[in-house]
Amino acid sequence: MQLKLIWFVGQLTHVYYWLALRTVILVRKILSLPNYQPRRDVNVLSDGSKQTRTEQILPFILDNVTKANCSILDVGSNLGFYSESLAKNGAFVTGIEADFSSFVLSDFDARYHKINNCAYYPLLLSPDNIDSLPHYDVVLLLNVFHHWCTSYGAFNGHKMLSSLWNITNDKLILSINNAPKYRKAMGLNNEVSLEDWLLDFFYREQCSKIDFCPTGQRSLCAIHKHN
Repeated sequence: MQLKLIWFVGQLTHVYYWLALRTVILVRKILSLPNYQPRRDVNVLSDGSKQTRTEQILPFILDNVTKANCSILDVGSNLGFYSESLAKNGAFVTGIEADFSSFVLSDFDARYHKINNCAYYPLLLSPDNIDSLPHYDVVLLLNVFHHWCTSYGAFNGHKMLSSLWNITNDKLILSINNAPKYRKAMGLNNEVSLEDWLLDFFYREQCSKIDFCPTGQRSLCAIHKHN
């Protein structure tokens, strides 16, 4: 009797998450909120360029996560496309997302699909709280750093990047928008390429090597702590 009751409660919970997920998707659609990442499993698509870019760089990320049971921090996890792709490969993933509606959608999606090795938190990282993060084997910082520099200034943005590197055990996977307005926010002059700046920054942080994605999308790279 107890097992049947537990099973029944579990089924009700599953239905609740399905309804909650569909409600969030509908509300986001009504409000015309942007989907920076696609979620094909629940028929949520982003616009053509964002969707193509997001899906094209996934193989590079998966190739750089070589341990199935590692811990991963996804900073700016958005709708959880990368977080859940990595969780399905066996990693334990923590997603941090500042936008509450994106957090809610990704959280309900993971619960509905019973992905138990992926957890999301609604959190805005800042110079005041980034040093409180625990260590992770792999950290993803995709299209976030330039926003830090825009919001907090180049000096604080660089400090936050250094702090994130300090809590990375193995690899930091990074991509940055190189548009002129973001270059200015990051404090880059016109003569310096973003790739050269990254090499200089992380070799001063004592990385062992940097692998850039062959496609060159937004200077996507994997920065290694060890050989």
